[in-house]
Amino acid sequence: MLGEILGSIIVLAIILLILFRVFFVNYIQPYELPYKFDRVSGEITVLPKTGYIVTPPFVVQVYGIDLRPHQVMIEVGSRNTDTANKRVLNAKLVEFNPAGLKQFIEWHGLQKGDVSEILKIYAYDQEGREYPFLKVGGKTSSIPVTK
Repeated sequence: MLGEILGSIIVLAIILLILFRVFFVNYIQPYELPYKFDRVSGEITVLPKTGYIVTPPFVVQVYGIDLRPHQVMIEVGSRNTDTANKRVLNAKLVEFNPAGLKQFIEWHGLQKGDVSEILKIYAYDQEGREYPFLKVGGKTSSIPVTK
């Protein structure tokens, strides 16, 4: 009798821990910029740390943008052909600049993970403009972030 009660309590505790992990705990990789979006107030806040972050479910969403540099390329050739027919016309190293997070979200909405394909658009801007959320080849833009 006592064994059944203890067994039931242990099983219930394990189920509750799993549900807590699924609904309340988010994990942000060390190389990501963590930020949260509060659905009630509409506020976006950069979080001070990475790792496990506990937030209320359905009210706060946690996102992480990859801060590692990525190589973006302009290629010619079909993706379905062999690599001998593909040519790289230009390649650049792009990074997300955390200083421009607010403007990036204003322009592209909430994003997470690798945003290098979005940054590619701005890296190859023909006008040569600089963007506060973009680093090309290690250079940081000098344009201030709009609030």
